[in-house]
Amino acid sequence: MRKQIKEQWKQGPLEGPVSLAMYVKGEGRGDLDNIAGAFMDAAQGILFVDDRVSVIPELYISWSKATKANSEWIIHIYHLGSSLE
Repeated sequence: MRKQIKEQWKQGPLEGPVSLAMYVKGEGRGDLDNIAGAFMDAAQGILFVDDRVSVIPELYISWSKATKANSEWIIHIYHLGSSLE
């Protein structure tokens, strides 16, 4: 996941505060908190300096069932009222 984030994010890490909206489609293994945590751990130091609540005070996550072939993660990042998708 870190490799894909690095390939897609060319800016430096955001210092926050940022809000994350995560739209995840997949097979349904794991809990939402584990899904969010896996992304935030992988993105730390690339997308944002830290995943503390002072940096990420808001998180929205949505999951829907999909086959492995149709799995995807769509992440929207909002910083200071503007979208940085």
